[in-house]
Amino acid sequence: MKHFKKLAAAAILFTSSALANAGVITDYMTDTTPVGVSQVEKDQPFNFTFDFNDGSFDFTKGKDLITAAWLTVNLRDDGGSETFKFFLNTAQFFDAKNIPGTGANPLTTTYTALSLGNALVTALNQNGILNLSIGITSGDGSFDVVSSSLRVEVQREVGEVPEPMSLALLGLGLLGVASMRRKA
Repeated sequence: MKHFKKLAAAAILFTSSALANAGVITDYMTDTTPVGVSQVEKDQPFNFTFDFNDGSFDFTKGKDLITAAWLTVNLRDDGGSETFKFFLNTAQFFDAKNIPGTGANPLTTTYTALSLGNALVTALNQNGILNLSIGITSGDGSFDVVSSSLRVEVQREVGEVPEPMSLALLGLGLLGVASMRRKA
């Protein structure tokens, strides 16, 4: 009976470890514009495509699930007063008015971790791509986009989840081996 209890305990530990290894992990990925400065003028918006399918990221469309996303944009302006808007996938996302200029000294403005809504996260899940456009809607002058980045939270499955019937058969097999050994 002692051996049977030890074997049963080992089977339970094995089964629980198999179940513990299956599940979902949360990971974060960030796609950033290349180094450089892009000038935005009245008729020349800044455009960039965030693409999590380009092989640089551990993202599998249709298998991994993006649960949240945040946009960060760094701007620099030498003066003037422009009204500008951020567009994501051609829909207006953010509206900023009158970037304050300081004349001789450039001003850097950072819009940090602007949270994307459910519709944009859903669109990002569908194809792994999000298009950013920043344009001047009124005013004179120009400003520079220093950098932009999109950070996403991704949930992915780790390991395969064992089927309950397979685990039950494994347990019965172990019990059978234990009982045969006990009789011998």
